Amino acid sequence: MKLAVVGSGPAAVGVLTVLREKAPDASISVFDIDADRKPPFNLSTSICPPPPENERSLIKHIRANLPFSFPPPKSEFGLVAPKYDVDGKARIWQSNMCGGLSNLWGGLVLPFTDREMIGWPFSAEELKPYYQKIADLIGISGEPDYLNEYYPDDFANRPPIRLNKALTKLRSSIGNSSSSTDYNLVAGVARLALETRPERENCCSFGGFCMTGCSRHSIYNAAADLQKFATTIEKFEYISTKVQSIELARRTLKIGQHSAPSDTSSFDKIYLCAGCAGSTEILMRSLGISSGPIMLDNTIYTFPILYTGNRDPDDDAVLALTNLLIGGIPRNADQPMIHIQVYRTVDYYLRYYMPNQLWPLIQPLNNILSQRLYWARLYLPSDHSAAYAPRISSDKSLKFSLARQAKSLATTGLLIKELKQALSGSGFHLPMIPTIQHQTSSHYAGTFPYGGEYLGNGASGAISGNVYICDSTPFPNSPSSSPTLTIMANAARTAEASLND
Repeated sequence: MKLAVVGSGPAAVGVLTVLREKAPDASISVFDIDADRKPPFNLSTSICPPPPENERSLIKHIRANLPFSFPPPKSEFGLVAPKYDVDGKARIWQSNMCGGLSNLWGGLVLPFTDREMIGWPFSAEELKPYYQKIADLIGISGEPDYLNEYYPDDFANRPPIRLNKALTKLRSSIGNSSSSTDYNLVAGVARLALETRPERENCCSFGGFCMTGCSRHSIYNAAADLQKFATTIEKFEYISTKVQSIELARRTLKIGQHSAPSDTSSFDKIYLCAGCAGSTEILMRSLGISSGPIMLDNTIYTFPILYTGNRDPDDDAVLALTNLLIGGIPRNADQPMIHIQVYRTVDYYLRYYMPNQLWPLIQPLNNILSQRLYWARLYLPSDHSAAYAPRISSDKSLKFSLARQAKSLATTGLLIKELKQALSGSGFHLPMIPTIQHQTSSHYAGTFPYGGEYLGNGASGAISGNVYICDSTPFPNSPSSSPTLTIMANAARTAEASLND
């Protein structure tokens, strides 16, 4: 068989994991828009945090080369993905690096439950063996705690990250709080695709510099698995080019610049894994659609949590990724959990805004804030969030317009109110200040959903004979939960089912 995989992010890894196992004799071509893109800043050390001179140079480089933003941007050593326009303003992330947006993600991995999958043509139980397969591949850090009330199977298989005393107390305060009438609050250590096994060379050192790129390669990145596939799949070809469209009847790809694309030879099966925005562009061109689909997002609101209890004198392990996950489980069984991710205040949050020469004067303040000020990011499900209308413009490029504004945070105001009540008397406080609304979460989904015009009610993901959508493009909704684990598991499910067609 000749097989084509379009894209190199988490969905592609899910597909290739199955193809390597189930179709070992197949000839596989992976098409990636920019396979050779490298970060512009060379950090020649695996020490985290980097030596002081490297810290200063890296922060200076990021400030000079990335647009100013609040909160500070997360990058891969100064490299960030470009953005598509939304009504003329850059907003939606493009996945144009080897590894896709896993270069810039926070590593949170949790499965969807049947609450997240209402309206899908298959159940969470059907995804369970594929969740396990992906967990075995990428590794998930965690431990049993209050979160397992909602996630009986969280697939954690590595030691948990180390919570400091304040966050351990926060987890207990929420877990031991009385149930409310609208939500049952739970909290647990973040389940992360992070290397935490102490015997491993790339074990996280908890140096706190995650926002600038992981110099130890502790956070899972799909690019590393793509490199492994290149050496463990006998007939493997990696092609750096943009896929413009698919000739569905002949199963060929148009590649290169849209002004003068060239055709590939025919493939037996094609797996579309370019990320929702990228796959949407390819599908719209392939199907001759100039407008019509709607792309879903998750709106994020950030607010601070202050801690006034005792400080921990031995608190020297800092992680700039999600430390603690707070969940609001609605009493209505038809509604999924609302997620609140809790982060520590780390050096980067202040250093990004401060000249290097002032940092020695500011650092003592940051050391205090790191144990007193925490940041909570509340993710709204897609039915409360902004949505976008993609279109192929007159210049043949993909553009977006805002199809729906995000609902006010007041729609989940009861959850915030109950969180305040749960923290009463615990030493944690939610200040009465406005929340910060983020432009986007990068959790894009739903332009060609299961049950829609082009996929029908089937679960195969086949847009046409032997052409399969394997990323979040067919997800009928986008819940609060991070979609990456489900994207990878569903891609593996789709690939395995495709081999039986």
